[in-house]
Amino acid sequence: MTVKEMCAKYDIRFQTVYKKISRHKDKELKGHIRDIKGKSIYLDDFAVDFLKPQKLREKEMKDERKALIERIHNLNETNRESYYECQDLKQKYEQECSRASELENKLDSEKKSFEKALSEKESEISRLTDENEALKRDIEALRKEADTKAPKKGLFGIIG
Repeated sequence: MTVKEMCAKYDIRFQTVYKKISRHKDKELKGHIRDIKGKSIYLDDFAVDFLKPQKLREKEMKDERKALIERIHNLNETNRESYYECQDLKQKYEQECSRASELENKLDSEKKSFEKALSEKESEISRLTDENEALKRDIEALRKEADTKAPKKGLFGIIG
């Protein structure tokens, strides 16, 4: 930005700016201004800020402070909302964990019940299989006994 543009933008006098430049060009403004001979003096952002009238800088600082306070207020509100949302999610999570634990306990109980019923059925099957085998042996023994006591019949009658 040139000195002329700065003066127009901030409504300040050329003499005031040139006087401040001449006082500070070798110290605070060193490296921040470019003087093109016969033309304009160019200022970087630091030089423009440094050369602004004190009241204007104070007003900008107050405006910036006000904007920062507003931003902090908005961030605090967002943070508060996020906190309550997080608390709700935490409560829902804990409820779901409790529900899952109850379901797990119920499934465990049902599993044990089914395992017990299965064990009882296996015992009954084993008992019935043993009874069946005993009955088969009894039947076989009765057949053998009947075969030995019964007269043998041949083609022409009883052989005996």
